[in-house]
Amino acid sequence: MARWMIVVVAVFAAIYAATVLISGSPEYLVPGAVIVLLIVGYAVIERLLTKRHMARHDGDAAAAMADSDDWAIPSAHLIPDDARPTGDTPEAHDELDPHDLPPDHPGRSALEQRAARATRTD
Repeated sequence: MARWMIVVVAVFAAIYAATVLISGSPEYLVPGAVIVLLIVGYAVIERLLTKRHMARHDGDAAAAMADSDDWAIPSAHLIPDDARPTGDTPEAHDELDPHDLPPDHPGRSALEQRAARATRTD
């Protein structure tokens, strides 16, 4: 769990506790405390799994994510790759390819010409 997520959970817990105390029903603090304990427990377990997984790969996130037979549980979600935008993967290409556009698209011919120049050997 990222640090900003921990801050969100702490703010939620504080607002929830204040609301319950203002409403005059302190017995509702117990379910809120249980929820917060579950979230914190999950965060601690995930943090430990991440540290252990990264330690096995000497802190190299790319090697940790590329190791497909490392653990019995999927572990790619444990290693966030915050350097790329949301939804983008390191395997995706950043430049357009002629096959990215339909055949009748007006920009496809320019991409085909650029691809022909790039693959030409003189």
